[in-house]
Amino acid sequence: MNEIQAGNQEFKSSGVLTFLDNLTLNFKDKKIEEEYKKEFFKNSLIPFRFSFIIVILLYSAFGYLDLVTSSEFMSEFFLIRYFIVLPVLLSVFILSFHTYFMKIWQLLLSICFIISGSGIIYMLLRNPDNIYYYGGMFLIFIAGYFFIKLRFIYAIIPGIVLLLFYNISALLLYAIWDITYQYILSTNAFFISANIICVFALYSNEKLQRLYFYQKILLSEKQREIAEINENLETQVLERTKLLDIRNKSLKEEIKHSKNIEYKLTIAKNKAEESDHLKSIFLANMSHEIRTPMNGILGFANLLKESGITGEEQQKYLDVIENSGVRMLNIINDLIDISTIEAGQMSLKKVEININEELNKIYHFFLPDAQFKGIQLLFKYPDKDQDFELSTDLKKLQNIFKNLIKNAIKYTNEGVIEIGYLKNESQIQFFVKDTGIGIPKDKQDIIFKRFVQADSSLSSAYEGAGLGLSITHSYVDMLGGNLWVQSEEGIGSQFYFTIPYKSQNQIGEVEKVFVKKGISMSQLKEKTILIVEDQKSSDVYLTAIVKNLCKDIEHVQNGFEAIEACTSNKDIKLILMDIKMPEMSGYEATKKIRKFDKETIIIAQTAYALPGDREKSLAAGCNDYIAKPIHKDDLINLISKYFPE
Repeated sequence: MNEIQAGNQEFKSSGVLTFLDNLTLNFKDKKIEEEYKKEFFKNSLIPFRFSFIIVILLYSAFGYLDLVTSSEFMSEFFLIRYFIVLPVLLSVFILSFHTYFMKIWQLLLSICFIISGSGIIYMLLRNPDNIYYYGGMFLIFIAGYFFIKLRFIYAIIPGIVLLLFYNISALLLYAIWDITYQYILSTNAFFISANIICVFALYSNEKLQRLYFYQKILLSEKQREIAEINENLETQVLERTKLLDIRNKSLKEEIKHSKNIEYKLTIAKNKAEESDHLKSIFLANMSHEIRTPMNGILGFANLLKESGITGEEQQKYLDVIENSGVRMLNIINDLIDISTIEAGQMSLKKVEININEELNKIYHFFLPDAQFKGIQLLFKYPDKDQDFELSTDLKKLQNIFKNLIKNAIKYTNEGVIEIGYLKNESQIQFFVKDTGIGIPKDKQDIIFKRFVQADSSLSSAYEGAGLGLSITHSYVDMLGGNLWVQSEEGIGSQFYFTIPYKSQNQIGEVEKVFVKKGISMSQLKEKTILIVEDQKSSDVYLTAIVKNLCKDIEHVQNGFEAIEACTSNKDIKLILMDIKMPEMSGYEATKKIRKFDKETIIIAQTAYALPGDREKSLAAGCNDYIAKPIHKDDLINLISKYFPE
C-alpha cells in the first residue's frame, strides 16, 4: 500500500486530498474504490430497506392528498401512484434480498428516483396550484440523496434527469395545459435550489465518509505494520521472557512480602555502604602496604651509597631491601591472583600428590617463622604410616595452606599453631588452628570478602592487603570444597576447608610431568649458555647467577638474534629465553628454534607471571618456565633438573 502511504503523507503535509477525484469523489486507486463500494453497500443495505419502507408507505399515504386536492385528476394520479411507481418500488425492495442486487443496486435506486420523481412532476404539471406536490418533490430529493444513500455521482444524475424531464414536459405541454412561463421559472427555481442544496450536502457528506474510510485503511495498514513488528519482537520477547520467568516468580513472591523486600533493600544498602567503606579502607591500606616496602627499598638503597658504612651495616641494609622486595612481590602476586579470579581466567591443573609428604614440606617451610616468634607449630597426621593420595591442583592447595598459616603466625603472639587433616570416604577436611587474637563475631561473616581484615583500622599493627582469605576462599571453591571458620576473640581461630576425595581406583587422568634430561652439570661447564634478554639489568643479574655453570655466556636482545646465535653456535646447550622482547617475542623465537634444534634446553622467564603463561611456554617448545623476580636458588634448582650430576 505504498500509494496509500504516499497519499496520506501528502494529505498531512499539504491538506489536499490527492487520493480522491475532486469531481466524482472516486478513489484514484481502483482497488480502494472497489473496497469502498463493497463497504458502502454493506452499510447502506439496512438503511435502504428501512427508508424504502417509509417511502413506499408515504407514497401510498399521499394518495389521500390526491383525493382531497386533485379529485379531477384522481384517476390519472391513482394510476401513476399505485400501478407504476409503487410496483417499481416494491419490486426493487423485494429484489434487495437477492444476491444479484449488490451488482446493480445503485442503478435500480436511480431508476426508482427518476420514476417516483417523474410521477410527482406529472402531478405538478397537471395541477400547478397544489403546493403539497412541491413538498413531495423535495422529499424525493432528500430520500434519494440521504435516506436511500445513493452515492454522490449516482444521486446527481437522477436529479439532473428530473430537472430536464420537468422542463421538457413543461415546454411541450404549457400550451395544452395552460402552463405559464412564470410558473415554469418559479418551479425551476425551487427544484434547482433543492437539488443544489442536496447536492452540496451529499458531496460534503460522501467526502467525509470517503476520508473516514481512507483513514481506516491507513490505520489498518499501520496496525498491520505494527502487528508485523510485534510478531518480530514476539520471538525476542518470548526468549527473554523465558529468562525472566524465574525472576518474575520470585518478584511475585517479593510483592506479597513488601516488608521483607524493604528489609532486604535496607540490608543491601548497608552492605553497599559497608563495601564502599571497605574499599576506602583498602585503598588506604594498599597505599600503606605499597609505600612501606618501597620506603625500605629506596631508603636503604640510598643508605648503601653512603661512604663509611661497615660490612655488617651493609648486610643489614641488604636484608631490609630483600625483605621489602619480598613483601612488595607478595602484594603484587595477591593483586594478580584476585584479578585473574574475578576475570574467570584461573584454571585448574590437577596432579597426584601424597598428602603427608606435601603437608610436611609446608610444615618445614613455615617452622622457622613460627620459631622466630616463639610459637609452637604442630603437624597432626591422622596416620603416619599410611600415605594418602589425592588428585588436586597442588599449587592452589599449597597457596591455601600458606595463606592460612601466614595469617595464623601473623595474628598469634604466643601459644600453638596446629595444621593437619581428617579423611573420610567422600572428602578430606584440612584445618589450621591457632591460639591467636581471634576474630570478632561480627567480622566472621565478612573476612572472606575482598579487601577485608579482622582489624582493618589504620591503627592496626598487622600488615596485609586483606586479599589472602578472599583468594583462599576462591581456591577452595575452585577445588570443589567449602571453607569456614570457628573463632572466639582472645582465644584463637580454627579454619577448616574440605576437598572432595577419590580413592585410587577412582582417580582419572591427571597431569604427569616428564623432565627431559640434558647433559650433566659438569658437561655444561664446557658449553655455552645463551641469555636472551632486552633489559640490561636483568641480563647482568642472570649472568651473575649462571657464570659459574658454563664455559661461556652469549648475550642477545631479541628473538631474531637468538635464532641466529643458535644457528651459528652449536655449543649452546641452555637458553634463558625472555618472553616479552621487541621485534620478535620469546614464544615465536622458541618455535623457530625448535624447527632445527630439539635438544637444547630452553627455560622461559617472564615478568608477566599470569595464569596460563607456563602452558603457553611449554606449548611453544620451552622445557620449563620461571617467573620474575627470579631468585638465585630457584633458578639453580630449575637448571639442575635438566643437567643432573
